[in-house]
This record gives sequence, structure tokens and C-alpha cells, in this order.
Amino acid sequence: MAAIAGLQDFRQEGPPADIGTYQLSCNVIVFSFTFSGTTYYCAVRAGQGGWVLVDYGVVAPTVIQSGINSLTVGRAWKEKVYLKGYFLMNLVAAPQIAVPAYTHLDGDALLYLADGQAVANTRIIDVVGDNVTISNLKLDGNAANNAGAIGGFQGRNLYVAANHVIVENVTSQNARVYGLIAQADDTIREDVWFIGCRSIDDRWNGISFMTGMIRSGALACYVHGSGDVGLNTFGGPPGWPSYITFEDNVVYLLDGVNGFNNAHVGIYFEGASVCTALGNTIIGVSVGIMDDVDGGGRHIITHNHIETVDAFNTSGISIGLDHNLISGNEIICGATQIGQNCIDIIGDDNRILGNYCNARIANSFGIISEVGAERNVYRDNDVTDSPWNIYLQGGLEKLHGNLGYNPRGNVANPYPAAAGYIADTGAAQAFPTSNVNYTINHSPKFITIYGGTVTSISIDGVATGLTSGGFFLEPGQIFNVVWTGQPSSQVYAL
Repeated sequence: MAAIAGLQDFRQEGPPADIGTYQLSCNVIVFSFTFSGTTYYCAVRAGQGGWVLVDYGVVAPTVIQSGINSLTVGRAWKEKVYLKGYFLMNLVAAPQIAVPAYTHLDGDALLYLADGQAVANTRIIDVVGDNVTISNLKLDGNAANNAGAIGGFQGRNLYVAANHVIVENVTSQNARVYGLIAQADDTIREDVWFIGCRSIDDRWNGISFMTGMIRSGALACYVHGSGDVGLNTFGGPPGWPSYITFEDNVVYLLDGVNGFNNAHVGIYFEGASVCTALGNTIIGVSVGIMDDVDGGGRHIITHNHIETVDAFNTSGISIGLDHNLISGNEIICGATQIGQNCIDIIGDDNRILGNYCNARIANSFGIISEVGAERNVYRDNDVTDSPWNIYLQGGLEKLHGNLGYNPRGNVANPYPAAAGYIADTGAAQAFPTSNVNYTINHSPKFITIYGGTVTSISIDGVATGLTSGGFFLEPGQIFNVVWTGQPSSQVYAL
């Protein structure tokens, strides 16, 4: 039976039951306690004869750092420091916590940034070494009482500048700028994962991957109340795919008013390429998911649920770059304000497949492509609940099987006066100009030519040998009619 020194049996029922041997599963514990009205912090380390005092005092970051620094020097295995209690982080009195390689910083603790911190003292934790785990902590940036702390690397509750890092079940709140952030600076860093974390009212961005981060992501996290972006990338490594993954996260009600520009974007792929947004729920934002013209495109945006706020000029998904796959998403816009588009395409060579788009009100589109967009494909999307369903202004774009859109039927005045596109919307005139090349755009077309005096009809530069008749053309094919007497024509969008 385990002996318990000093324990008396007041039950008068014999020796107490064996309670076993208990061991705290960490190398160092740092805890707070209050004595005579003063809060102290104490770090103790497991030693051969029991717990050994490492440091104690009234400056929380100093004692925490002492506990971390007491771990085995030069180790190639991970050792744990456990924080317990409330820690007032006065980063004027001592630097922010620096977590070196092969460290697990865990605990049941709130680290609260003290009032009036200077710009240079507003990062609570810095991860500076590889192979680190941070878990189960709550970080409060106390933004309301540190209003001047912006710019540079500051105003960040947790800053990761390392490889092979897991941040799990950590809550960041009230950061002046960024809540949880990983950044590579002037190099390339990889394998940083935020798992099951929360960002609550962090003023600019919730969870961010900045310049040079690759093969990293956020899984099953929750972001609420940020002013700018819930989950974002910024500045991928030049010439490298980013491979940033945002999966199964919830971004809810980005309504902050203290951001950089208060854009209220759920997920923003800015300056990055080959990223994934999979299975996220995004509600109460101005833009659900967007990319940026400074990035490299080639993103996969699939099976996300997006509900935008009821405001003018919002978008569920806004794509400015090329070669993206947008598939299986469910997008619902507001019910009263015009100018709300479910999917807005600016870039080229994108595939928009099998999405449900509910724009809900006139002057808002289920899917719209902007002038200059080219070679995009729209297939099997459901726009039946969008009063203005699909409006394409780009070139060489293809439509097929979109519920609520196809078939379109007869197109009034389908021909431009000069060379151009035969699209699903009208152009300038009802007949082709003689010997002008027209490119089929959007959906396939069935074109009839009859009457007049026609010399030749050609498709893709090859004469058909006919001077009248009906012709089926796919998007991208070129149609030319040479005539001396103006013929009549009908164009059907299929």
C-alpha cells in the first residue's frame, strides 16, 4: 500500500485504501498563486528526488521562460511544460515567451496581455524552434487597452516561425492584429497545423499563414468576430506551390470594426497557389471565399457552405485567378439587397461544377463572369433559386447542364457587327456580317441560315459546301458566312 505521510484515520475503520502512485505527465509545471494580495508565479521541475524549484516571482513571462529554459539542453525528443492558472503577461517587464525546438507547451491557463503595452511588446508567445506542440491554452491580447500596438510583427497572440509545429485546442481572443499566425519571413517553412483552435474577436485576422509558408493548414477551427479575414494566406513562396489547407472550419459572423479595412472575408487566398478550402462553414461574411490577382491560382474550393450578409456588393465565392476548381459548394446570399452574387469569376480556365447558388433577389446573379474572363467551364450548377441565374461576359466560356439556365432557346440579335462572340445574350444584329469570323461562346449553338444570296458557309475555316441550312457548333468553334445578298438567320442556345 502506498504510504501517505501525516495522514490520520479519522474514520476509525482501519488504514485507508491504496490510492496508488500518481505522476504529473510533464517535465516542468508553472503555476500562479496569490499570497497576501500579491500574485506570484512558480516554476518547478521533476527531479530524481521529487520536484525541484526552478524560479518564482511576480513577472509571469520571466518565470514561464525560466521553466522552459530548464528543459534538457540540446534534446532531440520533446519535453513538456505545463501552465496552470492565470498569467498576467507584462511584456514591458520581460520579453514574450520564446518556445525552442522539441518543446510541448501545454496547460490549463489564461495568458492575458497587460494594459498599455508598447508596440514592440504585443506578442504573447513566439515559437522559434522546430518540432513544437502548443496545446490547451487561452491567449488574450487585451486589444481594448493596447490600441496603439499595430504594425510589424506585433499585435499577435501566437506567432510561429518554425517547421513541424502543432497548435491544438488553443484559444486566441482580442488580439490587436493577428490571433494565430505562422510566417516564414525570408525563407520557406512547412508543416504548421492549427487544429481545433478558436479565434474570438481578434481584430484583423483570425488564423493566418504568411509569406513563405507551405504544406500547412487549419483543421476544425472556429473564427468569430474578426474585422478583416477569418482564415487567410498572404504571399506564397515565389515559384513554389503553397499547399495551404483549410478544412472543416467554421467562420461565423465577421463583424469587427477595428480591422485594417474591415473586409469581412471568410477565407482569403492572397498571394498563394495550390490551396484547398474543403468542407468549411462560413456564415455572416461579406465575401465567403476569394483569391487574389497576386497569387498563382490552382486552388480547390469544394463542398463549403456559405451564407453572406444581406448587403450590397457581396459575393459567396470571388475568383480573380486561373485554373481553379470550384465544385459542390452551397451558397446563399441575402434576401433584400441587390448586387449580391453567389459566384463571381474574373480569372481564366476555371471549372465551376455542381454548385448550388441561391442569389434570392433580382439584380443579383447565381453565377457571373466579368469582362475579360476566358475559357471558364460552368457545368451542372443549380441556379433555379436565383432570379438572375447566369450572366457571362467573358470569352470562350462553356455552359452545360446548369439547372435553371439551360436550355436558353432563341437568342435575339445574336451577331456583333464585327468579328466577335455569338453568346447566350444578344449583341447588335439579327444577321451575320459578310465574311466575318464569329466564335461560339457559352453554350452550344444551333444556327440556321436561309434566304438572301450566300456564297459560302464555313466552320473553323473549312467550307461546308452549303449556302443554307442548320449548323450545330460547340463553344470555341468559328462560323463564317460570305454573302452578296443579306440572308436571314436564327440562333438557338442549347
